[in-house]
Amino acid sequence: MEPNEQAVQLIDRLLELTRNNKVEWQETVENNTFLAAFPKYVVTIGKSEDAYRFGVADEFGKTLEDVAFTKSENRYLSEDFEQLHSLARRHALHSDAAISELLSSLATIR
Repeated sequence: MEPNEQAVQLIDRLLELTRNNKVEWQETVENNTFLAAFPKYVVTIGKSEDAYRFGVADEFGKTLEDVAFTKSENRYLSEDFEQLHSLARRHALHSDAAISELLSSLATIR
């Protein structure tokens, strides 16, 4: 099922804000799924072998939007989901800081 127009706008905005480090993504207990908490809502982005899942829940945990589709179903959305998932993952796992630290430690090896 493809997301409605407002969900697409939300994904685009989250992607933009995440690129600018304005969204705090966190790991979840579900493998390869990350969440961003807002005052009244929680957004999740997840990835399995060939599919993405995007969800919005209210402050009580009630699912308001749940979209899942395979990469082959919609190339445009798949690219946005892939970028958002990748950025959310890097942010939640602090990958950039880890790589920077690793580069610094490798610089001292001669």
